[in-house]
Amino acid sequence: METEEGESKEAKVEGGEVIATRKNVSKYKLEFEIYETDDLTAPIPDNDGIVLDQYAVRLTPENTSAKGFIIDRASVSVVRTWDSENGGKIKIHLHRSETKDREKCSSSTINSLISG
Repeated sequence: METEEGESKEAKVEGGEVIATRKNVSKYKLEFEIYETDDLTAPIPDNDGIVLDQYAVRLTPENTSAKGFIIDRASVSVVRTWDSENGGKIKIHLHRSETKDREKCSSSTINSLISG
């Protein structure tokens, strides 16, 4: 999971003095790979890398008493790769989507990865 600090916007008066500063929400990106096998059903259906739906994701640490993350709404893209050692892999990229209500990626104690 990568986090990028939100951009700052400044309001200035004539002469360049800053009178107010506003910070945009941070950007969150989660990427992971899954090895393709004969019995694998792709967790997120795609059409040549394009995913039409948006997903909610929970990221849970192995220590279940530690806090994880929830991305309430994410756009998704899929890249399929192949190498001679491991065969096919599916790389999934999730980017948190901003909504009108400016939902944020929130921390909470969680127990599973979900989509939907």
